[in-house]
Amino acid sequence: MRKVIALVFAVGAALVLESCATAPPPVFRWSKAGATYQQFLQDRYACILQARTNTSSAFVYGSTGAAQSGQTISASIFLPCMAAKGYMQDANGFAPPDGGVVYMTR
Repeated sequence: MRKVIALVFAVGAALVLESCATAPPPVFRWSKAGATYQQFLQDRYACILQARTNTSSAFVYGSTGAAQSGQTISASIFLPCMAAKGYMQDANGFAPPDGGVVYMTR
């Protein structure tokens, strides 16, 4: 009986943990006729700088609370910026460098 309870608990815990997992953000790849990878990185960086927005949030619950601030990249600015520089999303195009994936908000 204890083994059955332990198994049910383990399966339940696994399902709860799985439901908490989030899918990784999409990695956008880009192409532009005649562009080099170095040019892509420069244009991408310029668009990242343009799309940065400061964020902050706080909450208070009873006598405790928390606050955080940081920066996010606005997809509604970044994506049109890349398009304005002549890039198109392309599954076979340039990818960001290792560790260079940006997380965007809508």
